[in-house]
Amino acid sequence: MNSIIDVNFKTQIFCSIVAKQTITEPKLGISLFDVNNGSISVANIEDNEQLSELESLLVRTQPSNVVYAVQNDCLSLKRLRNILDMSNNWTSEEIGFPKPSSVENFEDIISPLLRRTSKSYGKELESELIRQSLLNLIRHFQLVQSKENNSQCEIKFLVTKSFMRMDTACLQSLRIFPSKGESNKSSTNLFGLLNKTRTKVGARRLEQWLRQPLIDEKQINSRQDVVEFFCKNDFLRQKLYGIHMRKVCDLDQIAVRFRTFASLVASESSKSEREPKFGLEDMVKLYDSVMQSGNIFSDIKDALEENKNSGSSSNFIQSVYDLILAPLESTLNRFKDYVRLVEKTIDLEEAEKGNYLIIPYFTPELEKLSDEKNRIQRKIEAHRKDLDSYLCEERGYNEGSREAVRVIRGEGVDTTLCFRVTRKDIEYFQDKKRFRQVRINKNDYIFRTKELIELSDLEERVIKDYNIEQEQVLIKALSVASTYWSLVSRLSGILGSIDVLLSFSMTSLCAQIPFVRPKMVSGECNLASDMEMSEDGSTNCNCRFYCKELRHPLIEAQGTVSTTGQFVANNVDLHRHGNLLSIITGPNMGGKSTYIRQIAICSLLAQIGCYVPAKEAQVPIMDQLMCRVGASDAQILGISTFFAEMIEASAILRSATERTLVIVDELGRGTSTFDGFGLAWSIANYLVCQKKCYTLFATHFHELSSLASSTPNVTNLRVTASTSKALSVSKPGSGVLKFLYKVEKGFTDKSLGVDVAELSGLPSETVKRSREKAEELTLVEQVYVNPQSCQNKKRLQLTNVASKLKSSLETVLNSAETCSDSNMFKEASLNSIQNLREILNLSVILC
Repeated sequence: MNSIIDVNFKTQIFCSIVAKQTITEPKLGISLFDVNNGSISVANIEDNEQLSELESLLVRTQPSNVVYAVQNDCLSLKRLRNILDMSNNWTSEEIGFPKPSSVENFEDIISPLLRRTSKSYGKELESELIRQSLLNLIRHFQLVQSKENNSQCEIKFLVTKSFMRMDTACLQSLRIFPSKGESNKSSTNLFGLLNKTRTKVGARRLEQWLRQPLIDEKQINSRQDVVEFFCKNDFLRQKLYGIHMRKVCDLDQIAVRFRTFASLVASESSKSEREPKFGLEDMVKLYDSVMQSGNIFSDIKDALEENKNSGSSSNFIQSVYDLILAPLESTLNRFKDYVRLVEKTIDLEEAEKGNYLIIPYFTPELEKLSDEKNRIQRKIEAHRKDLDSYLCEERGYNEGSREAVRVIRGEGVDTTLCFRVTRKDIEYFQDKKRFRQVRINKNDYIFRTKELIELSDLEERVIKDYNIEQEQVLIKALSVASTYWSLVSRLSGILGSIDVLLSFSMTSLCAQIPFVRPKMVSGECNLASDMEMSEDGSTNCNCRFYCKELRHPLIEAQGTVSTTGQFVANNVDLHRHGNLLSIITGPNMGGKSTYIRQIAICSLLAQIGCYVPAKEAQVPIMDQLMCRVGASDAQILGISTFFAEMIEASAILRSATERTLVIVDELGRGTSTFDGFGLAWSIANYLVCQKKCYTLFATHFHELSSLASSTPNVTNLRVTASTSKALSVSKPGSGVLKFLYKVEKGFTDKSLGVDVAELSGLPSETVKRSREKAEELTLVEQVYVNPQSCQNKKRLQLTNVASKLKSSLETVLNSAETCSDSNMFKEASLNSIQNLREILNLSVILC
């Protein structure tokens, strides 16, 4: 699979899955092989019928190729196929179980790959399912046949319980990563919004963190401590971001090349196999990154000392030391020998010019060739100065210390040296016998002279001879350097983490309204069950998910939500003391989906260690984030839109725990109204009563709001909009619909779907007929579906009519008694007579 960060860097991970159905639940053995670092990860999972644990694991690890085998279970096989086929991120293939003879000879098969004996991995290889999955992995991907893997692999357990679980539907619903063809710097996806990283290793680490949100409170707080440290130290942040981090090379790519070369050297491969993998340029790039890492370490250490002297929190200082300084110092100390190797082996002055050569004093012949190269370069410089003087004479002036004529290297296949001048000086180099044009660019003129061509060819031959002569020293230097590949991977991880945390601080500070640090809590109740939560957040329980003026970061970044350009912020208050399930009703386009999504994104941001877009926030740690938002069909797999919706809902009901955040949007819209309402009611009731998980339920089934009166821990919310009968300037005769996007307590019985359709430009005749039909169906529902409610409503209306009738008649009688003539009586009772006419009309309608 190509990384979403860099299409040129392939994060190849091979995966083997073996599934077996037991009496209670399916069990799986999983093996993963990372081609880039040669590590083998194994896991033994007891999953549910929906295989949600497996899906979450695949989302986190993103394998490029998957092979699987399922034993005697058609349902698990079908579900597994659905999971693998619904994603385009990997290729999958079904294979059989390994033969019994292979299982018996397991140690003989796997031993050639391992650094240590297979017996030393007794705990990792204890499970039969893991051994079977490993055999399929080795056999199918031919790991033993690859010389790069010989005696290079380590086996470790794959951590499955340390991260918040998410499925593919969640990643797509929340727009965590860019869709196909979308930029990874675009603020229309969460990765693009946060991706202010300066290095490729940082961007890859950000992708990894977004796929693996933490659930350990201490680790989350440590990351947030470092983000706070960067936010408070402006000079350090700007120096790291603007100078140091941008000079760090792609260490992941370097580590892969080092490891490949080290493996080939260990297997005594031929020179032709080793040559294209690795070179002096890679050694110099790593050297430069190590030196920059030293500068990063010094600057962070100095800033930390200043904070310590100013009385900053001890936890804050300890987190920066544990997460950054301690591992970086330890790694840099182990690079000291490498730094000495480069400085004593490679000509760093020539490396700055793009020539990667061994220092000449290793042998007399190298020294002789180096002297010859220097002599040629002095001649080239003398020739350049002659042309510079010629240009100054022709123009009649010079430009001070600035070189008017410069030497550059040719591009592409033609690497012969050239001269460059600005385009305004082109007229002085038109003598074709003396100057040979190469090309004319927008701002400069590139040419050569006969003398320069001869000197360039001579220099090229000398460098070629130098490279041949330095071959023996080069192989030794590269062989020693390649042994540092594991250390390079470690340095990549540390610098990548610094880059991501630095990016978090930049994102938090550069937002329209700065993000704030959330308070992380365990999610466990620490107050009495009947304790009421204050609306201002002053009364807090560890189970409370509270945000003041929370915003959706992606929509806010677009700046097109409201007429003011500012996002309409809303409060969030979920807890186990009366509000575990929020049912959100309101008009189409009113902001229901945005509201529930921004809460899920807030939880995700907090658990990767980032600040959140709110004025104040307390976020309980979730072990799972589940979304049922906008299903689509899969015709090839025979899955309809409604069936896909029910598959997702089923997975939620089976997998959700008390520490799961569930967001559900428009559940049941893919079938009939009554079936859909019944499903929505029962699923919502099950989530709050049985699973007791944090749930946000956006719906147009307004009757669902009555669940709050019959079920504890349910609250009704509504998004607001206003309608006006005033005439629209653009559409005479139409009403004006204004979305307020504000979430309030209570419920609404209007979706304003026809109003939204009118807003979209639907023909007026169609809109008119839609309103008439909607009113007819509403009347039918009142009379036939809910007759008791209809009778109560009519009884209330008749009571009001009787009251108005009594009042108007009393006024008429009083006027008749007090007025002396007919004109006075008519004038006094005029209003009452008008009221009687209105009552008469209303009575006709009610009858």
